[in-house]
Amino acid sequence: MSKQELIDQIVDKVIEALSQYEAEARCQTEIERRVKVLLISWHASRGYWSFKENEKLKASCDMHFSFDEQQIVRPEQYDQIVVCDLDTANLSNLIAGQFNNLYLKLLAQSIMLGKRVMVIADDVDSVKYSATAPKQLLQMIEKKLSILSDWGISIVSETDCIRQLECLQERSKGYFIAKRIITKKDVEWVHNKEYRSICVKKKAIVSDIAKEYLEKYQMTVTYF
Repeated sequence: MSKQELIDQIVDKVIEALSQYEAEARCQTEIERRVKVLLISWHASRGYWSFKENEKLKASCDMHFSFDEQQIVRPEQYDQIVVCDLDTANLSNLIAGQFNNLYLKLLAQSIMLGKRVMVIADDVDSVKYSATAPKQLLQMIEKKLSILSDWGISIVSETDCIRQLECLQERSKGYFIAKRIITKKDVEWVHNKEYRSICVKKKAIVSDIAKEYLEKYQMTVTYF
């Protein structure tokens, strides 16, 4: 083998090694870009299984389930917290500051850490029993839910939750607003949480004042 042939072989090996390294680096970047989602739910509940078996979420998010973990769950490690099965008893205890089970402890910790928290409205008693429960009871539950909203927690349908997760995957600083009319107050809240864009439904109306605010802070809007 000539000296030039040896050099050519070495060069080929170096190029091959660099190509493999770059491919692995790209793969790792893709993994790191996946949105990390923690789902807090009662084990084997309806909400638990509906998210666990959702192929779309499996493809776009790194989903973890609080009851599947073999180690201590740390909400600070996640981009988004999703809460299923929030019944009236746990809602009342949460509002009263009584975190007497793992479910509530994880939820309270997520809130206090300032994490993005979404509660699935489909599981809330005022939605599940809206056609049969006494009006006064429904009003009481809704009043407690409004307190969660004041804490910055989103009460959204399962469909809108999935849209929000898709939005987070596509835009790491995006936030899905599940409202028909988007106001300046909505946009201010999103901006204060350090998101760079908002995602809204296709037929949503963004008020002129809200648009001015978006333009002022160079925020973008994505319609789903």
